[in-house]
Amino acid sequence: MKKLVVACGLAFLVPAAARAEIGTPDVVPAATLLLPRFEVDLANPGGTTTLLSINNASDDVVLASVTLWSEWAVPVVAFNVYLTGYDVHTVNLRDVIAFGDLPNTGPSNALSSLGAFSVGPHSTFGGTCSAALGAAPNHANLSGMQLQVVQQALTGQPLSTNGQCASLPGDSTLARGYATVDVVRNCTPDFPDHVGYFVDGGQGTAGNANVLWGDYFVVSPEENFAQGYTLVHIEADGASLGVADGACDTVDRDPTTFYCTLRNPTTQPGEDNREGLPSVYATRYLAGGAFTGGTELLAWRDKNGTGSGATRNCAAPPTSLGEAQVVAFDEQENPALSLPGTGFLPYNTNRVRVGVDVAIDAPFGWLFLNLNDGNPAQEYFRQAHLTPTMSAEGRFSVGFDAFPLNNLTLGSDNRRGPRNPDPTLGPVPNPNTPTLFP
Repeated sequence: MKKLVVACGLAFLVPAAARAEIGTPDVVPAATLLLPRFEVDLANPGGTTTLLSINNASDDVVLASVTLWSEWAVPVVAFNVYLTGYDVHTVNLRDVIAFGDLPNTGPSNALSSLGAFSVGPHSTFGGTCSAALGAAPNHANLSGMQLQVVQQALTGQPLSTNGQCASLPGDSTLARGYATVDVVRNCTPDFPDHVGYFVDGGQGTAGNANVLWGDYFVVSPEENFAQGYTLVHIEADGASLGVADGACDTVDRDPTTFYCTLRNPTTQPGEDNREGLPSVYATRYLAGGAFTGGTELLAWRDKNGTGSGATRNCAAPPTSLGEAQVVAFDEQENPALSLPGTGFLPYNTNRVRVGVDVAIDAPFGWLFLNLNDGNPAQEYFRQAHLTPTMSAEGRFSVGFDAFPLNNLTLGSDNRRGPRNPDPTLGPVPNPNTPTLFP
């Protein structure tokens, strides 16, 4: 009888199988991975770098395309990573950005071995992949000229090609941007904004197989310090994800897809079929006590307009991305501030400090962030992803994803802001604070 009781007790402890839910950020194998922000110190070999891990959840050979984007959503460089069944490959972005060394993978056991559980065989993906994707002469690494432009684009320096900038001018030694990783069907240096990259149903360069998973680390070897996070896993669903009318403008998105604003509907009619990310978040912050480093937000944001970002006059950066509303609550639930349209997360990737870049009145509390357009006439959807990080003494840190409060795949009822507050998502009208939510 005792054994039976123990067995019954254990039955209640068995976890349920992971279930993917489209439109809700969940850590399940996906067709696209997003690294919201990377940083690489180009001046100091022992300084900050970012390590990206790409994993294959399937037993078959998979090809992934990695694109590095600037702060202004300009695609800078793309390269392929070949993965056998259940394979894992780690990319140190210092190798790519500082030295121009691309990952050396390919359809050979010498580079990417077929493990015991990999069904194989090796594939050249229609003859587009050479034996070694990241080594000359089969797939030459970045030339000196290419590397110079990559570094200029990611540090906000005038480009040798046109004298314009792809990122905010500033620290010429710190490369920063974001990265996407897509399942693809052939080896190509094309960016995701290229015509034919996405075709509805995963029939373009990009496929729809939900097989990728991964994580990333921001590491400072010199300071013996590292911070680790899960990549954003973005699932594909060719049956239900796409813009209803085949267009992709900021007025009609039903539902929003991840690459929706990247496409120009006139020249790129294909659908990416990727789930959209939320636009309203909640997150705790700590700016005192044991966490002497306070709280930083690593933030990726959707871009304005359609098409990829463009280089610009270095003295004329793009218009800052606004917010519909930012409210800080202390631990007594007092709203400390309301900041509509402040633009404290101005670009497509940002690192900001709570208490410095966004004001607070109390050392502990939480933030409500409606990162939609903030335009009182339209309140356009504006995808985002937030990763708060609390640190102490330059040695310890805690990082996690902020909590999403909406789901853009539900369609047009997801505009959450001062004009249309939802009583189930985020702060609601309060008679004691009528100016916060008119």
